[in-house]
Amino acid sequence: MIRKFVWCCAPWLLVSSLSACGGEPGDVAHDGSGAESGAAGTLPDGARDEPPVVEADTPVLPDHVEVPSPADPIEELDLVEDLSEEVANMLVELSDALRRRDLGQAVGWFATDFAGHDPMDLSPDEPETLAIGAVRAKSLPDDATILGRRDFVAALGEMLAPYAALESVVIKVKGAEFEGGALPSGRVRLKVSTFGSAQRGRPLALTLWAHAGVERRRGRWLIRRLAIESLTATTRQAPLFSDVTVGAGVDHARGIFGKDGETLFYWNGVASHDVNGDGLWDLFVPSTERSFLYLNQGDGTFTDATEAWGLGGERRGTGVMFLDHDADGDVDLLVSHVGWTRSDGTHGGDTLRLYRNDGDHFTDVSEQAGFDGEHVAYSLVAADYDGDGFTDVYVCSYNRMDSIYPESWYHAENGTPNALYRNRGDGTFEEVAAAWGADDSRWTFAAAAADFDTDGDVDLYLANDYGDNALLVNRGDGHFDERAADLGVLDSGNGMGAAWGDLDGDAQLDLYVANMSSTAGNRILSRLVPSDDDGTGGTLKKLAAGNSIFSLSDSQGFERLPPEDGGVGAAWAWSSLLADFDLDADLDVFVANGFISGESAADT
Repeated sequence: MIRKFVWCCAPWLLVSSLSACGGEPGDVAHDGSGAESGAAGTLPDGARDEPPVVEADTPVLPDHVEVPSPADPIEELDLVEDLSEEVANMLVELSDALRRRDLGQAVGWFATDFAGHDPMDLSPDEPETLAIGAVRAKSLPDDATILGRRDFVAALGEMLAPYAALESVVIKVKGAEFEGGALPSGRVRLKVSTFGSAQRGRPLALTLWAHAGVERRRGRWLIRRLAIESLTATTRQAPLFSDVTVGAGVDHARGIFGKDGETLFYWNGVASHDVNGDGLWDLFVPSTERSFLYLNQGDGTFTDATEAWGLGGERRGTGVMFLDHDADGDVDLLVSHVGWTRSDGTHGGDTLRLYRNDGDHFTDVSEQAGFDGEHVAYSLVAADYDGDGFTDVYVCSYNRMDSIYPESWYHAENGTPNALYRNRGDGTFEEVAAAWGADDSRWTFAAAAADFDTDGDVDLYLANDYGDNALLVNRGDGHFDERAADLGVLDSGNGMGAAWGDLDGDAQLDLYVANMSSTAGNRILSRLVPSDDDGTGGTLKKLAAGNSIFSLSDSQGFERLPPEDGGVGAAWAWSSLLADFDLDADLDVFVANGFISGESAADT
């Protein structure tokens, strides 16, 4: 029997048994009896890999699936979170097996007496047409068939069968409660997210919400019950973007932080401009042992011209940008560096490096230009802050995490002072941050410049890690006023990035702020902090809450939009970009995100 959970008729071809619409490779069918067929996602009689050990099933199924809350829940929060992490780590392993479509191994994470809703026997709502030609359909478990573990895992394989390329399967524990005893058990709320490409490159995302009943048997957590809340499929007929990194010749990759001696994670930027004046945009990418200047060849490829242009010695850069510092009509290159702390406590590394463009190569003019200060510079922002027609530079200076830790997780002020280099107009700069009131000494990770109040001068918003952000309003007389609090944009959190843009089409600049979001943090704080806590507890919840959008009102104050308005769910976010990707005259949001801090994907 071929079953589906959304319509299989164009234009709503989302997720289905594709053979019911003419058939494509990789189709999987099962009839509830335990017999499966199909090349993708087949389930053999036993597990292919160990662990886990796959035991014989006990196939007696209940009439309905319930996952009740524990009758005598564990109250000790530390223990509850320890158990939550144990389950979350188990689910990382299950996610990996599903991503590899190793259903033989995946079945071992389900108890022999498992019972759960069939994800391929859900009732679909009417599909919803979204922007950029995307379609979204939600399905609910109305009278869904109840399956044992082997049929359930086979149904998962059928659910994943439309993927020609499955990029990721992520299972997150969004909430959990546990009961002790001889057989520890719990009720966890799960979010399962999958993404990849279906046939003909069609992007496809699935999001499944469910409650799972889990038990720890013989030292391992197993899923015993799974009650599906909803399953949502989102797709469009063709991808918006295609990955051409390798073909373009810009496929340099450095090691992952935490592996193979990679202990530093802040080589984080790229800059683009027409370096050689041929009308084509080139790229500069900082990295560890060396950096890369890629010249655009005009045919979709780039050539590595790093050595030829005199940049072979540039390494370990963080923030990077092109600017015409000497107003001679071509773009120069400025690179910031974090440096490091030696074992004797002294600092190592470089200051800012300014490379002047001499037409066919770059010349290091850092010292004569006056870039001689030591900064833990994570990023740079160029603008004409004093209105004299010359480009100035603001430096976001963090601190050295290899030797200094923030004094507070939510109000740290022991960073290093930011710097403002004023362009004198003769090729040299002077550092004026303190005099201008712009030497914020918190852990500034990034900043964004714009004349948000339309008074003719450039203002600055600072995204600070470990606490409040800052809005430096330019008075136009050589001084900034810090007004984040009274304008409503403190946005306490782990600030990673910011961007200005008119997001609501009212001809005023709104503010997008990228922050870290933590599933574990939200899970823990939801247990500890009441929803109406406006004190320290509320501040801590904000630290884990993720991104923010602030809409500028006519009164020149900002209003934080509710998360339900969308655009802020970006997990562990870093930088953000506002641009009209689909050319519909509205700004869209792109957010770089993700972090792996060790050998295991569980360590995130």
